[in-house]
Amino acid sequence: MNDEIRWLEEQLGKRFDKYPLLVERLGVRPQCARLLLLLYESDRPLTTWYLGDQLPHFWDTERDDRNTIKVTVCYARRKLGHDVITTIPWVGYRLAPRGRALVDKALAE
Repeated sequence: MNDEIRWLEEQLGKRFDKYPLLVERLGVRPQCARLLLLLYESDRPLTTWYLGDQLPHFWDTERDDRNTIKVTVCYARRKLGHDVITTIPWVGYRLAPRGRALVDKALAE
């Protein structure tokens, strides 16, 4: 898990001190933690295209980013509950109030 976190930090080109806390405290994968932080830091819904550009890939970059985001969102919902991320039809995703509360609690501990 630490190797994945280091790899993410290198790919993003900067250090994110918050997402390792989410990995540890929420028990999610680094990719999911980064998705949660992107949604947490935004006050508006984020498109799948934007999220696809922001999240690094652990696999072949020829794959469709929108599918990658859908898989990561499904993983987050399965791990943390369906009401953590809200789908905004034809727009993208937003962190739901319960998701915001989970991230707040994880970052505050």
